Amino acid sequence: MSIPSACKSFLAYLSLAIVALALCTSCSEAARKPESAKPSAASGHVANSSAVTNLAGKWLRPDGGYVLDIRSATEDGKLDAGYLNPRPINVSQATWRRSDELGLAVFVELRDKGYPGATYKLYYRAADDKLVGAYTQPAADQTFDVEFVRQK
Repeated sequence: MSIPSACKSFLAYLSLAIVALALCTSCSEAARKPESAKPSAASGHVANSSAVTNLAGKWLRPDGGYVLDIRSATEDGKLDAGYLNPRPINVSQATWRRSDELGLAVFVELRDKGYPGATYKLYYRAADDKLVGAYTQPAADQTFDVEFVRQK
């Protein structure tokens, strides 16, 4: 008994789908890191002391002209930071921490007129020298993906 060509094609596509699923599953398993694993420089995430100093600088959010001015970063996780839109907005909290998954994670909270607890949750992407992550506006109950590029 021979198998019709339509069935052969279906079986071929099904086989490819199973192989692709198996590859995706193994890749996602490999991507999971044990609790003690540190991000590698190859992934674009660096969490060493010199990377902390890389946080300092003026960072421009190209989609709106907003500027995050990180004047300094201390080893204990504190950031001296300002925020401009284009006028200064009060930064109530600015910190960084090492994250096994993200490398250097940055948290900035704004508390000012029009910014009642708005937050940035960013990470430093060393591969292209950017801060990327999310901006949350609690007053509007909205979160946006954002990125900041270093101003020269």
